[in-house]
Amino acid sequence: MYAITLDGKLKWRFRTDKYIAADPVVYRNMLLFGSGDSNLYALDKETGKMVWKLSVAGGEMGSPAVYRDVIYVTNYNNTLLALNPDGTELWRYKTDKPISHRRVCIADDTIYFSCHDWTLNALNLEGKLLWKFRMGGHAFITPAVHDNVIYFGSTDNRFYALNAKTGRKLWDFKRSAYIISDPIIYKGMVYFGCWDCNFYCLDLKGKLIWKYQTSTGNMAVIQVEAASGKRIARFTMPQQTVKKETYTASLDVMPEGESPYTSGGITYLSQEMKKYRKEGKYKA
Repeated sequence: MYAITLDGKLKWRFRTDKYIAADPVVYRNMLLFGSGDSNLYALDKETGKMVWKLSVAGGEMGSPAVYRDVIYVTNYNNTLLALNPDGTELWRYKTDKPISHRRVCIADDTIYFSCHDWTLNALNLEGKLLWKFRMGGHAFITPAVHDNVIYFGSTDNRFYALNAKTGRKLWDFKRSAYIISDPIIYKGMVYFGCWDCNFYCLDLKGKLIWKYQTSTGNMAVIQVEAASGKRIARFTMPQQTVKKETYTASLDVMPEGESPYTSGGITYLSQEMKKYRKEGKYKA
């Protein structure tokens, strides 16, 4: 894990025993993040020194979330943990299949997370299951909640809207490829990306307002106008070279890893080894 100042200078770095593929979060004076070494780490955000760590056998720790001074984090060993600020355990919830390592969504005292049994689950703050919604694929995302509706996409090529209190489906939006980007709600619209190389804007009833074709080949960062979908700017990423073989990053090449996190003028980011098959597809 690296801490870098806004002018690009290294502030500190911290090494774990395995890769870090989870988003960090700052809570009080600590930086919290999970690692593939089965640990959740709490570091002093200014010095990078470890405050505490929690070990849970069974695999990768996910991206932590904090709500009302309780830390919530998933583990690939089918576990959602609720922790005190000092890392001691409040409760744990076990599932039959692994839980997505993405950060859980918490809104209106309800915890939402996806599981590899193709379900979206809702718990109360005591860890009791409220409802479960079954899809036709995985939801490798952090959902968005707005006005008692929860929005998320899935590898069954659908974007869903559910009643956040009951889990009842309100509508879905079908595409021809995976929808595994985190949705954003802005001014009565929901925005998300799809593996069909389009960026979509829907109204909150599921009607398509516009879509923008991002690419058919190279990865790019694209700035579009929220209301119209008109492109403002585009930055194309260079080709990636892995083991002397060059691949163009397309919808078939999806490097997995955490997103940088910025707080108080410091950017925190980690590095994970990417693995690719020879034909250029991402190897899970």
